[in-house]
Amino acid sequence: MTDLAEHYVYPRHGVVRTRGTADGRVTFEADGGLKLSAPVGNFEQIGIRPVTSARNAKKMLTRLAMPAVIEPEAWARRFKRLSAMLSEGSLDGICDAVRTLAARDQISAGEKRMLATARNLLSGELAIALGIERTGSDARIDAALARARVKAQESEAEA
Repeated sequence: MTDLAEHYVYPRHGVVRTRGTADGRVTFEADGGLKLSAPVGNFEQIGIRPVTSARNAKKMLTRLAMPAVIEPEAWARRFKRLSAMLSEGSLDGICDAVRTLAARDQISAGEKRMLATARNLLSGELAIALGIERTGSDARIDAALARARVKAQESEAEA
């Protein structure tokens, strides 16, 4: 692998900046200065992936604006399922975790922390993909979730 992108998504750490290569390993830096490294040939196995495209980022914002399906489920089971989505690191999973947790009226303290983490991961990737500041991606996420709440309320009113 000779052509490295400037940014990648590292599972559970979000967007990381490529800092260099040495001894067959790539060094990354996450927000807050955390240094990470990975063997050059093992990105896929670890779950490291390129930052999504601007087109896909816009699709994720559209997906966030759709009402979440709230199914009765024990919080521990939901927490485990959503944790697995975040650990996987796929943008779809992160988006679904944000949408699911944001749509619930009451969530546990652990789920609140998970929502904050998932929003942070999503916001960081959308900011890089769309070429905007983090505050701009946060505002777009808030707007999409607000549209989802309105759609959910309209659906409930019709039922």
